Amino acid sequence: TLEVAGETKPLKISFQKPLPDAKSTVARTSDRSSIFTATSDSLSDLMAQPNDLRDDKLARVKEKDLEEIVIESISHPDVVLKRQNDSWYLMRHGKLEPANGNRLEIMVEALTTHRIREFSSDSASDLATYGLTRPFLSLIWKKTDKSQEKLNFGQGGDGGVFANLEKQSFVYRVAAGVLAAFPTDPVKWK
Repeated sequence: TLEVAGETKPLKISFQKPLPDAKSTVARTSDRSSIFTATSDSLSDLMAQPNDLRDDKLARVKEKDLEEIVIESISHPDVVLKRQNDSWYLMRHGKLEPANGNRLEIMVEALTTHRIREFSSDSASDLATYGLTRPFLSLIWKKTDKSQEKLNFGQGGDGGVFANLEKQSFVYRVAAGVLAAFPTDPVKWK
């Protein structure tokens, strides 16, 4: 549907869904009775499903906007990483020690590039099904603007790994391999 300057009614263009690998399809417009043949190598791009329009990344994080990262785990003590003067430090035994910068880059890259396998639920009302009522791993990042986000990971009854950003209602399945980017043992962050 297009708003056209000078026209009182919006122009509607309807495409018939093309067959897989089709190079043409039928199109109709609301202002003409004619039927057109539309040709394109990218017709399938016009036939988006709801999940095609969602962001399929775990999170949108920019390292420069981060102030603190906490990794909570049911198997290890919390890992607390703090940024000071453009360097990252690990809180260990009540003191700040230099943190492994390469590992931090791997973590941020995993958050911003790892693709969600599938959107499993549009509602966070039944988190127990996905093992998210008591997550085995949580990432909490605090930004320089004092906002905070929390990403929880749980294991569903089918053995799959699921994730949920606490401020969103979506639950999604992720590849278990992404967990390697978030080590829960504080020693690995030295």
